[in-house]
Amino acid sequence: MAATRQGMWLFHLFVQLIDLPVSRLTKGAFIPSANWNVMPIIYLTTTGAKSGIQRSVPVLCIPDGENLILVGSNWGNLQNPGWVYNLRAHPQTQVRKGKMTKSFRARELHSSERAVYWKKAVQFYPPYVSYEERSCRSLPFFLLEP
Repeated sequence: MAATRQGMWLFHLFVQLIDLPVSRLTKGAFIPSANWNVMPIIYLTTTGAKSGIQRSVPVLCIPDGENLILVGSNWGNLQNPGWVYNLRAHPQTQVRKGKMTKSFRARELHSSERAVYWKKAVQFYPPYVSYEERSCRSLPFFLLEP
């Protein structure tokens, strides 16, 4: 369902109308889609590539041992999400899930390394295939290491 345009639109709407307001009210301690095990959502805090201002955004992550995999799918839209540019400029980042906050260093994955993580990502969340097709771009991948 999430791989279809309608499914993507519904999940995006859920995030906008339910996840974000509830998360703001609870200061990130409760994210409905993450806490109800719908998706492993984290709050990613990045430093703005141009502004230098820190911003936190909810992002789907794929656990990989102590590391996290992030895919800049932006729901299959044509442009990368803003956090991609921020991580490229400032790879030091923080991740918050509930009351846990942890520092990570982001590393963008390319070529053969990206191919390995692409398989893991698609296995974890199959809609990435249609997101990449629909966006007409190669989705950026980041490995967050503690």
